[in-house]
Amino acid sequence: MIKKIYVFFLLLLFLLLSITAPGCWNRQEPEDLALVTAMGLDRDEDGHFKMVVLIANPQAMGGSGENDGGGGEAKTELVAAATGRTLFEAFRNLDNKFSRRLNVTHMSVIIISEDLAREGLLPLIDFFDRERQSRLQSVVLVVDGNVRKAMEAELPLEENWFSGILLQTQNVFGVTGTAIEESFRTIMQCLAQPGWELKLSRLQVLETEESLVEESPVLVNGIAAFKGDRMVGWCNDQETRGFLWLENNVERVFYVLDSPSPEGGQLSVEIFQANSRMEARVDGDQVFITVEVMTDGRLHESTGTEEWLTQESELVHSLDRRLAQAVRNDIFAAVRKCQEEFNSDNLGFGNLIYRTLPRDWERLEGRWDEIFPEIKVEVLVDANVRRTGLVKDTVRIRKN
Repeated sequence: MIKKIYVFFLLLLFLLLSITAPGCWNRQEPEDLALVTAMGLDRDEDGHFKMVVLIANPQAMGGSGENDGGGGEAKTELVAAATGRTLFEAFRNLDNKFSRRLNVTHMSVIIISEDLAREGLLPLIDFFDRERQSRLQSVVLVVDGNVRKAMEAELPLEENWFSGILLQTQNVFGVTGTAIEESFRTIMQCLAQPGWELKLSRLQVLETEESLVEESPVLVNGIAAFKGDRMVGWCNDQETRGFLWLENNVERVFYVLDSPSPEGGQLSVEIFQANSRMEARVDGDQVFITVEVMTDGRLHESTGTEEWLTQESELVHSLDRRLAQAVRNDIFAAVRKCQEEFNSDNLGFGNLIYRTLPRDWERLEGRWDEIFPEIKVEVLVDANVRRTGLVKDTVRIRKN
């Protein structure tokens, strides 16, 4: 009798599980979807939102080897555009152009026109924040040029446009320090934090000549600075490196320095280790920021015949001081841009006070636009060129 009751309850349990966990109740088969890999946003001549998307071409990506109907190799991505009074209307108008429903769960890149960025990001944030399919890890860039032209660019070495842009962004950030990698999630977090304005990387559309067609027609370099949700201007490579130093976000950067030797020449030094921190002090309405940087570099190239690089000499110490000054120049370039031109705290000074001196921030927050341009910044850099590559001295040429 007990065994029958046990079997009965076991069957009842399986029945309840089959009812409450039926699987995907509204599943969509992959072959019925058109996967969007990248999206561009702009305004058209009538002031409506314009949405440009890259859609993965299943015929080309399936490895079937079929042609695209014109006798050539099929493209892995297709470009389409539509307009609407709202972004959602533009998105639905795109659906009318295809036999499959658009799906953005695999979208990796979002690019925004400069005009739309200067107008404000709030409509974009609202659209993506509400959309259930949104992929908040998508990298966001601001386009310096035409959005559609940027998305139609053929990138050398890469089969897919979106993967090429992601790799280029990561490469520039990790090698030269002249770009940042910000996702849509980061945008929302930054706009919600007190005392820290937004920055996004710039995607520049180049006017390439026929002879240079093998080079990338788009370039990731510099950043777009915002105040609130509105873009206020561009920052160049030096200013971008300054932001990375302040945020302790430097991976690899390099500097070309004048040699301190009497012979002159130039030296290429690459940073391989970097650490920075900021400290805030408030005295009444005056704010003082101290930036401390410790960095080590290696010599990668010399155009002279230096034989003093491996010795403890004044020339070596002079090289260290020149590297330290180059780092300070980057940081002060970013500070001047934000204080004198933008009056926008893209440096995160206000957020530093908010986190470390909350009572002072409560008192200063309401007048931060007046206080920020008057902040005194001190930069202390301890720089050392510790390595000389695989050789100690420059190759000596035999004299006959």
